[in-house]
Amino acid sequence: MHVSSYFRELAAMAQAGMSNAQILKASTQTAGEIISDQTGKIAEGFQADLVLLNQDPLQDWHNLLHKDLVINNGNVFHAGEIIHNQPLDLVLKQLTAYNHKDLNTFLQPYADSIQVFNFPDEMVLDGKDFLRQNMQSFFSRVPDLHCEILNRMILGNTIIDYERVSGLPIVQFIDAIAVYEIQGNKIRKMYYIRK
Repeated sequence: MHVSSYFRELAAMAQAGMSNAQILKASTQTAGEIISDQTGKIAEGFQADLVLLNQDPLQDWHNLLHKDLVINNGNVFHAGEIIHNQPLDLVLKQLTAYNHKDLNTFLQPYADSIQVFNFPDEMVLDGKDFLRQNMQSFFSRVPDLHCEILNRMILGNTIIDYERVSGLPIVQFIDAIAVYEIQGNKIRKMYYIRK
């Protein structure tokens, strides 16, 4: 499914050795050319809806996550006014950033008051600052870290992922269950169950 797998497609292109410019061209230009002869170009006489980013995707394709403005039919919108994340969007965003060790993007979906538990009630992290410190250290110690979702259940504002984490220094992989509770467009609580 193209839309839901877009960032995985970009990651696969990067892993295949494509440059950021090649990734952007492959993921945008062809679709723009196919639409019609009067759309898909930024030029006089053409119709164009635009997504403006606040960071350069030619430096790092992950910057496609940093949307600033959207121009649609000549109307300008701040991304936050029209993009309302669904619970799954928040989980996918942090997962993509986790797999790319992009700490700032990883932290964005989390509430400042995030609480992380070993299931059922052993609190291991309380607050986004502690999550930042923990993950910054983890990302630097485990450069080959990767999380694959083996199964997912969604019940309202709760996402339950059965995941396999690989790239760890001592074991080949760890299977775990992560439960995300979303409130107010942020991940507020997270529970881990590990074998």
